[in-house]
Amino acid sequence: MTRIKIISKVMSVALLLALILTAALPALAQADAPQLPHFFYGTVHVRYSAGGALVDAPIGMVITATVLGVEKGSWTVTVAGKYGDHPWQHLLVQDNITDGSIIYFWVNGWFTGQSDLFQSGEVTELNLSANLFVPGGGGGTPPGPTATPTSTATPTSTATPTGSPSPTATGSPGPTATGTPGPTATGAPGPLSLTIGFWDTDNGGQGSMGNDGVVQTTITAHSQDGTVTVEIPAGTEVLDADGNPVTEITIELATSTPPVPEGYFLIQAFDFGPDGTTFDPYMTITLEYDLSQLPAGQEPVIAYYDEAAGEWVFVTGAVDAINGTIIFTIEHLTTFAVMGHAATPGGGGGIALWVWIMIGFIALLALVFIIWLLMRRRAAPAEVEVESDITPEDDAF
Repeated sequence: MTRIKIISKVMSVALLLALILTAALPALAQADAPQLPHFFYGTVHVRYSAGGALVDAPIGMVITATVLGVEKGSWTVTVAGKYGDHPWQHLLVQDNITDGSIIYFWVNGWFTGQSDLFQSGEVTELNLSANLFVPGGGGGTPPGPTATPTSTATPTSTATPTGSPSPTATGSPGPTATGTPGPTATGAPGPLSLTIGFWDTDNGGQGSMGNDGVVQTTITAHSQDGTVTVEIPAGTEVLDADGNPVTEITIELATSTPPVPEGYFLIQAFDFGPDGTTFDPYMTITLEYDLSQLPAGQEPVIAYYDEAAGEWVFVTGAVDAINGTIIFTIEHLTTFAVMGHAATPGGGGGIALWVWIMIGFIALLALVFIIWLLMRRRAAPAEVEVESDITPEDDAF
């Protein structure tokens, strides 16, 4: 009887220790197993002017990955047109990032307009491209090729020969008058201009436009309160739905909007018009939002309303959560909104699969032990007390 009680106490202590270990394993595993990075690799190309060709990013350019405005990884190009060397080397995006967070990619400070969702341990091929001529699109100065456009100013020196008195007076008048009008009509700005107005100012910015709807000089426009900035690069074609040049763009604060998707809340909506206006390649928009409107654990996103589909469509943008700005590009005008939504839970990469397997194994052992203990107790013979008439003296005899 005493031996059975001792065994039962030992088994109870062992069971208690197993249960404590099982409960503590998740915290221990999360502390001991560091979060795995998200691995990226692929091609990287850049364009130095509107309408220019994409070329391999040269050696020395830096690809940067940011999450909520904070750099989480970078790669310096060592082979033109490539970053990473799968399966051996990758751009590592890491440092305590919540699974599902949006990663934005930049090339030499210029936003690529591309993003991906962070997944700890994932390996992703993502081919990047960036336009290094968009004003305000990033910091720094595009290398080499950007110097070539400035050299186009030198042909204007051909005007000096026309200034010489005698040759110009004798031979030049006729040919000059006949030959100049053609080229001037195609290359000159033309009589059109594009005006951008906001809800708080009628003329936030203006620039010349050709008869074909192509913007001649970069147009930058700001709302009076500074919350919205619009930039249309030189060479952008701005047309309406019928293919005609658009000479006026308006941006108003939206007074009513369709219901936002479940799990999101509206911060501010803007009506861009006229509807159906298109940009080739695009227009860049910078929106400032009130950080106080985003409670802890919330993230800002951009969406436009697709009237034909009757739904909100989310747009990739570069979020600066420190200064409260979002930069994104659009190719058409409609209603755009800044929304907030809860950040995806599960930061730190979660618990590794092998840890869950170990926890399950220990739990199974504990269950087997409990069953064994119950069966052991049931099989143990009951203690029977037997009365005896034999006295100690009789036993001694």
